[in-house]
Amino acid sequence: MMSDNQEKYRGGRGIGFGGCGHEEEAPGAPEWLISFADMAMLLMGFFVILFALNVQPKGGNAGGGGEESEGAAMEVQEIDPELIEAVRRAFHNPLNPDDPRDARVLQAIRHRGAGDASTKGVRGREQDVRSPRDIDYFGEGTDVPFAFKSLSMTPQSESIITDFAKSQAGRRNVIEVRGHASEPEAFNRPQEGREIAWARAQVVVKRLEAAGIPPARIRVQISGTSEPRRDHLGLNTRPSEDARVELLVRRDAALP
Repeated sequence: MMSDNQEKYRGGRGIGFGGCGHEEEAPGAPEWLISFADMAMLLMGFFVILFALNVQPKGGNAGGGGEESEGAAMEVQEIDPELIEAVRRAFHNPLNPDDPRDARVLQAIRHRGAGDASTKGVRGREQDVRSPRDIDYFGEGTDVPFAFKSLSMTPQSESIITDFAKSQAGRRNVIEVRGHASEPEAFNRPQEGREIAWARAQVVVKRLEAAGIPPARIRVQISGTSEPRRDHLGLNTRPSEDARVELLVRRDAALP
């Protein structure tokens, strides 16, 4: 005679002592729904990428025929050109300078921030404006690399600073320490990028002073994520190299 548990097991699972019957499905969504949701997300991302890559000149249509088609195309300025370049690079399809459409994107990246402003500034009394002090740099600078979101010096960084300090011994030129952060580190948070850049610059300043550079020669600036490295085409192909601190030797001399 079977117990209540055995009878429940036999009836609920369908696997009794005789091995016959069928197994009931577990409650909840079917397993195929997971694969279907993954496919839907991939398709959505695919069409977003297609939308981002559909960049045409003003007045052009998506087919490239050159006829005006309102709403059918978008200007390069309306989509982040660096986003277009990053997507193309991620899919191993880099921008081709010989392609007219790709050339427009490359031009937008090179001249980003240039051009006429939307509003006019206050007209000054002087036609020409001069900087209160002329600053130029020698070609003796170097970069101190940092790991992703790291504020710690690596052996390579220590060696770079030591060699740089030796080359600057006995001179009076101002040394500009300029901190940087990569866009992936800040993740669209400019303030966080500036904080990382400032902290890195302070780490390098302390190491320079420990290596014998007088504090009066050191000037600290930060760029955050606003000055990424670019190659000869104006592309930021290696964001990891933006996690750095620049050491620049200025032509002006520090006061004694």
